[in-house]
Amino acid sequence: MKLARLLSAYRWLVVALTLAGLSWAGYYAYDKGFGRRWRALLAHEFKRFGLVINVRRLTLDPFRGLVAQDVDIFEDEAMDNLLAQVSNLSLDINYAALFQHEPALNAVDLRDARLLIPLQPNRDGSLRLYAGSVQARIYFIPGRIEIRQLSGDVLGIRCTASGTLINPENFSGLSPDANARPHSNDRFLSGIIGEIQRLRSAKGPPQLNFTFQGDMADLASLRIEDGSFQARQIERLGYRLEDVSAEFKVEQQRLEVRRMHLRDAKGEALASGSWDFVSGDKTFQVRTSLDLPALLGPDPRCLWARDWSFPRGPQVELSGAVRADGHVRFLGSVACDQFVYRGVGFLSLHANFSKDGLTWMLTDAEVGHRTGTLAGEVLRRPGEFRLRLQSGIDPQALAPLLASSFQERLAEWEFQASPVLQVNLRGDAPFPDRLTGSGQIWLGHTKFRGVSFNSGSARFQVRDGVINFDAVRIARDDGDCTGAFAFDAGNGALTLKSLEAKVSPVALATWLRPELSRQLEGFRFEQNPAVVAEGDQDGGHARLSVQAPFTYRLAGQQLRFDSADAAVNWRPGQPASVHFDGRAGGGTWIADLEIGADLELQRSAMQLSDIPCSDVGSLLGPAGRLSGTVEFAAAADDPLGFQADLTARGTQLQQAAPLRAFLPLLRSLQFGDAIDVALQVNGEHGTLRVPRLQFASGPHHLDLSGAIQLFGASLDLSGNYDGRLNVRVSGTLAEPVWETGENAANGGGFECRVSGLGKMPQMTE
Repeated sequence: MKLARLLSAYRWLVVALTLAGLSWAGYYAYDKGFGRRWRALLAHEFKRFGLVINVRRLTLDPFRGLVAQDVDIFEDEAMDNLLAQVSNLSLDINYAALFQHEPALNAVDLRDARLLIPLQPNRDGSLRLYAGSVQARIYFIPGRIEIRQLSGDVLGIRCTASGTLINPENFSGLSPDANARPHSNDRFLSGIIGEIQRLRSAKGPPQLNFTFQGDMADLASLRIEDGSFQARQIERLGYRLEDVSAEFKVEQQRLEVRRMHLRDAKGEALASGSWDFVSGDKTFQVRTSLDLPALLGPDPRCLWARDWSFPRGPQVELSGAVRADGHVRFLGSVACDQFVYRGVGFLSLHANFSKDGLTWMLTDAEVGHRTGTLAGEVLRRPGEFRLRLQSGIDPQALAPLLASSFQERLAEWEFQASPVLQVNLRGDAPFPDRLTGSGQIWLGHTKFRGVSFNSGSARFQVRDGVINFDAVRIARDDGDCTGAFAFDAGNGALTLKSLEAKVSPVALATWLRPELSRQLEGFRFEQNPAVVAEGDQDGGHARLSVQAPFTYRLAGQQLRFDSADAAVNWRPGQPASVHFDGRAGGGTWIADLEIGADLELQRSAMQLSDIPCSDVGSLLGPAGRLSGTVEFAAAADDPLGFQADLTARGTQLQQAAPLRAFLPLLRSLQFGDAIDVALQVNGEHGTLRVPRLQFASGPHHLDLSGAIQLFGASLDLSGNYDGRLNVRVSGTLAEPVWETGENAANGGGFECRVSGLGKMPQMTE
């Protein structure tokens, strides 16, 4: 009895120890893993199928069985080039065959595994793809590997695939090229990955499905078939594609996208293309009506797209090829209805375009605007540029598209009707100083600097950055203007070459130089003067002829002329010289003037000969004739400096405002109504020095000299009457004080105070 109990206890002890041993072995196999010998056996099994692996841990899972963790798959036994990294593999092993050193690996399972795959294993710093949540069943059959139900998440895309690889035991690895420079394929692939990483899906992850077949002895034989991609509501940098789908295949190392369809809120796109992995060449064909500004604008590489806006997507067709060396060749067309470019609205656009390397061309281009149409062609290739342009668009409508300097010049124009421009240019580069060509321009009713004209036209030549306008013709209601001029596009300088005009001088001056028009505002012409001018960059000259009466208002006085001629000469950096030859009432008025760059008078010399006093305003009254000279020289410290020597014969002082104050005294001295006046005067610093002031009537004459203070209007003159009676004048022009007598020069004699005209002076001793 005791022996039975002892055997029973012993049996349970053995069972307990066995269970404990098995538990400990299971725990050790699960937690610590099998040793190096077992991992080497597993690596040998994979080597039978051409795969060189390194297993960091080999453990036993109670539910999954034998599990290899942190598996690195290499190209060859040197373990230099990593092909993939797998987080865990469940192994289906035939242990009987394993112990007999026969092929024992049946299959592997991947469950929620993670893969890291270098895209160019034989290059340092190669791009790598990370795949998560990987599920797969892989069968290892002698002579082939079958992959079934492979799925995982790559770059946010849910991928599913299945396929077969034959001759795994003959896998010879990839071509070693560790020192190779980055290939264009790498850059292209990197760009694709970058674009995929920008995508965000609002309707679940995109789906990528395909099957594949390949011979591991010849990786170039890899074929991918039945490839498809599906995605809905994909967002890229704020832009949404409602639907994306594609069909593709890979054969003979060539990716062919047979069809790609994209759709957004405004349109859709159809595309196809190919990529030759060996040569790196790519081809593409695209037909799109997508909202391209919304698609490309958020990308910092396409800032130009932000300038465009389309109510409906533009119709664009494009086909071409890209070589591995970066050479791009394509041709296409674009057409659309209304669109906005940099805030300017247009009605239509259509054009054909092409590019081949550094050569590009734009043909049959036409842009419609509510004010007209712009059409043209452009060719650009190394060492050559050509432009043909015809425009009927109002330039004011295009002002926001121009540089600020051109906007300022354009602001001076106002077009009632759109001008028409034709231009043909060519050169070795698209820069103003490298182009030559010709063109024409026609203007309708237009305002320039506020002055209107009915029509205008001109031809022009372009050379060395200078635009030479000839056959210029401008028509106004009051006359025509013809001529030629040159415009330097580099510095904005305008050079008058020739001019013949018979239009309003103020209008002409406003066109040529607005400041000059203010100097001409005092002129009033019954007929427009004839103007003839010639010039170049070194200066020029002009002739003006007025053969009808005109007036000029100067210092409040109305000067009248019957006719006049003038000659103007100018040189850069020097005052302009003007010679004026006027005629009035049978007399002449000749003047020579110097005018500074600021159009201020610097110097003048005038000679008057027998000019009717009535033609010089109210200064000397309506009767008499004026002769003499006047010289004026402006100085920084004395802008009123002048000298004059004038003689007026037969004046009537009662109507001569400046001399009217002398009339009471002259009448008391028995002067008649007609009086001759001779005046010599020098003006400086507000003081008039009067060397001579003579009044003569019949046998009588009054000779005075002295000074007049302009700002105080005070008088200090002295002299004699008929050479025998001393006379002194003081006070002001409004109330002069006369002193007469033999001692008037010393302050004695008689005194006469005049407080108004028409009163006889009262003599006091």
